[in-house]
Amino acid sequence: AGVVAGGVALARRAPAAPARATGTTAPTTVPPPAQPSKAAIDLAICEAIPLASNSEGDHCGVSSVRISSVDPQWVYASGVGYYSASGEARSDLDVVIYNLRTHKLIGPNNIGFCNPAGPSDLSAVPATVLAGWNLSGCGTTSGSAPTPTTTTAAPTTTVATALGALAGQWGNHGGGITINPDGTFTVDDRTYTWCGPGVPQPCDSMQGNNIIAGFHLTGTVRATGPDAATGTITTSASPGLAGTTITFTLDPGNDTISASWPGYPAAGTAAAPYCGPSAPTGLCGA
Repeated sequence: AGVVAGGVALARRAPAAPARATGTTAPTTVPPPAQPSKAAIDLAICEAIPLASNSEGDHCGVSSVRISSVDPQWVYASGVGYYSASGEARSDLDVVIYNLRTHKLIGPNNIGFCNPAGPSDLSAVPATVLAGWNLSGCGTTSGSAPTPTTTTAAPTTTVATALGALAGQWGNHGGGITINPDGTFTVDDRTYTWCGPGVPQPCDSMQGNNIIAGFHLTGTVRATGPDAATGTITTSASPGLAGTTITFTLDPGNDTISASWPGYPAAGTAAAPYCGPSAPTGLCGA
């Protein structure tokens, strides 16, 4: 199921009313549209994919979404497939690229866009968008030339430069991690305990067809090396974690990161990986 921290439906913005002439009229400033929530993006992707009906009550879901920092209309989604009400994957988990404005859908693909055995036509996606997902040179270049974008990327900060490839969105079957260029981060993950009478937080809940992850962390990190960042948890759904240390470690060979904080991972176990767009298929699945 798509794992989200909350969501609202996509909304159509009403056109601004014309200013009434009163002599000198200040120019009307229309704020940029808000970025859709992950739940809304999940719904748009699932509506665009012609999945066959399922008599067992499973529903379409998306485990993680990476929004392009160059052109936010482009999103990369992984873990797309059928999920049971309990969040268990019930089909192959695919990847897709989707444009929220034009509804251009590339995929689903279960072998990766960079696999030479089945290259995808990525010519509709701007090269700068592909580069942000580490997909430069992937797929084919037939068809129309990449559409230029007029969106100006935010200036690169010292923190962003230091964080390098750690900055971005990462996901697995249970949840996702976002590390922003300014060093702030969020972790949203399943607890695999359903909320109910007498059940303490954190716990998971359902909102429509989406599972709402109960575990949530926020904080800030700074790079401690080319493949690692350490910082402080500032808010937590679990008592006792606020103010403690968190570490993210990059595995560039698999395009994954892992996280650790007090009590996780448990002694003698390995931290679960969170995948980027070039990670091997199935590595971060169910």
